[in-house]
Amino acid sequence: MEQSVRWLIALLLTLMLTLPGRVVASGGDDDENDDDSDNDANGSDEDNDDDEREDREKHKVEVDVSGDEIKVELKREIGHDETKIEFKVDLSEAKFKLKFEEETGQLETEQKLEVVMQRLFEYVDANGNGAYDEGEIIASGYRIGDSGDSLSDSPDNGSVNWDQPTLSDITTGGVSGKAMSARGSIGAESEGVFGLDIKVYGDFTMMNGSQLLPTEVKIDFIIENYPYTQNDSVLGLLLKTKTKQEQERQHSDIDDDEEGVVASSSTDVNAISLGFSWKQTATVDGVDLPVHTTVLSSETETSADEFEFKQRFVLGYARGDVIVHDPVAGVSYASAATAAVDEGKWYNLPGFGVVATLTAFMGTAILVRPRTVNRINDSDTVLDSLGSVVQQS
Repeated sequence: MEQSVRWLIALLLTLMLTLPGRVVASGGDDDENDDDSDNDANGSDEDNDDDEREDREKHKVEVDVSGDEIKVELKREIGHDETKIEFKVDLSEAKFKLKFEEETGQLETEQKLEVVMQRLFEYVDANGNGAYDEGEIIASGYRIGDSGDSLSDSPDNGSVNWDQPTLSDITTGGVSGKAMSARGSIGAESEGVFGLDIKVYGDFTMMNGSQLLPTEVKIDFIIENYPYTQNDSVLGLLLKTKTKQEQERQHSDIDDDEEGVVASSSTDVNAISLGFSWKQTATVDGVDLPVHTTVLSSETETSADEFEFKQRFVLGYARGDVIVHDPVAGVSYASAATAAVDEGKWYNLPGFGVVATLTAFMGTAILVRPRTVNRINDSDTVLDSLGSVVQQS
């Protein structure tokens, strides 16, 4: 039986590899118009395939703004499978939570990432490296929410007084979305402002030369008219991230011009990454200037049924009256099969169409000889098998 299966596979591969050459040879005298029409048709098919893939990635957007909370939901349903990404901002606690939920058949997956904006502070950059270094003088500071933490020897000048957030419809590059804005005042006379501008589209959207994915939320940190107390000081923003998985600072989801943290996990059916990243530059009084990141601590807390990973870090900004920085929070996910194909780059291999056809054909052989199928499904073995068939033919 095993020998019969092998001969059948070899015969099928031989037909696949030799048939295209014969078709091309017999069609060599066709005129150029036919070639052009074929190319147009192929191009159209590729465009349609791209559109189909894009449609599968689009997510339905639902937004609710109530009191001091902003809630964004990105949903996608395919058949009986449902995926939901929730991005929730609690201004009173100055934190936002990113949660991913997926139901596939009988399996449910959930993953979370939390970011707390703890303190906006003024410090003296004694060594001039642009980053906050522990021990440098902190001249003033404001708690962003009730959960605001402090740094050693940091004065407490009060907290951010948040206004009611707003919601509006927007369109960028022909793509419709939602914009949420929140502003809070700081300073003895409320002269300073700390704010958030949040945008979501649920579709691929180009913004300032970068592509926002359907599963991402764009966040701008806004700092205006900070009440500086010294002439040679700069600003720092103290943040804390918390996840149920270990956080990576070097990850494929983070671009070369970005920094950030990514928490990844995988199961037998999917691979998920939740990320919070930011550009390495911020716009300070209309000029793009470097943002310097200082990691203060990384710790892991474990118990019998709980694992929690935390990081505290400071984003250091150049001094200015108006500072705009644009982080992104989002999710990347795929089924285990898709992730495996992407990782192996099978779609870039010569003869991928043959491999795909072979995989479909082998559905019957799996039931007959599982061990033989496992060997054939390995990408290296498939390519070796293809080479030997070509030589024999």
